[in-house]
Amino acid sequence: MNILECERAWFTVDDVDKKSNNSLCEFYQPWSNLKTEKSFSIEELVPYEILIEVLHSELAKVMEFLLLPFVFFLTDQAGNIINIVSPFETFQEKVDHYGIRSGTNLSKQISGVNAVSLAMEVESIAVVRGEEHSMPMFKEWNCVCAPIMINDCICGYIDISFEAERQLGFSILFIKQLSEKIVLKLKERSPKLIEYIFQEKCDLYRLSPREREVAYHWALRKGALQISNDLNVKEGTVRNIVKSIYSKMNISERWELIERLAIVVPTI
Repeated sequence: MNILECERAWFTVDDVDKKSNNSLCEFYQPWSNLKTEKSFSIEELVPYEILIEVLHSELAKVMEFLLLPFVFFLTDQAGNIINIVSPFETFQEKVDHYGIRSGTNLSKQISGVNAVSLAMEVESIAVVRGEEHSMPMFKEWNCVCAPIMINDCICGYIDISFEAERQLGFSILFIKQLSEKIVLKLKERSPKLIEYIFQEKCDLYRLSPREREVAYHWALRKGALQISNDLNVKEGTVRNIVKSIYSKMNISERWELIERLAIVVPTI
């Protein structure tokens, strides 16, 4: 079955029109952005240079398999372009001709309808075809954009644009997988981000400072005795704290704790 015939997990311009009439498709599930009152900004959690480096690293693995001419736009949370990638001169020339560069804002307020602005609106994968675009440059292209989302935090968007006569199916699946791979790499590269996510999850389950310490060590697959030595508490105390954590989180297995607290466990 063609991916376009499957149950969709992306949005088009028509879907947003339906949303305005209170009839958006039932799969619409908005994601929450980082709250502004937090102590870290997105750029502090995920520095742009790391985001760009991770993108280039992932693209290097697949570039030779991408047979269709394309251009990638990497933006920050607000839709500002922070990197443009295309090995094709015709695409790069068009981008240069229209003055699209790092710093160009692709939000709906500034650039009208495009895949990035639509993804920002629906907070999910967005597809915009040729003439649906507001900007002349994009009218010859089909564009697919995915949020780079870590837990409930969108830290940027990745867009692939290509000639309008090309099929969309592959690009939707590709951009989804690319976004997911970028997220995995970012979790490995940004300690502040991991700490932020961990504390957010602990807040959700109302874990005490001591429970957070034990939860983190427990997620690293340490035994109660080792944790007691590391934290200078009795082994029995560690076991009681683990029971309390499990009760608060309504879980019964260590892997559930790792998953719910979004802890990155080093591979052995």
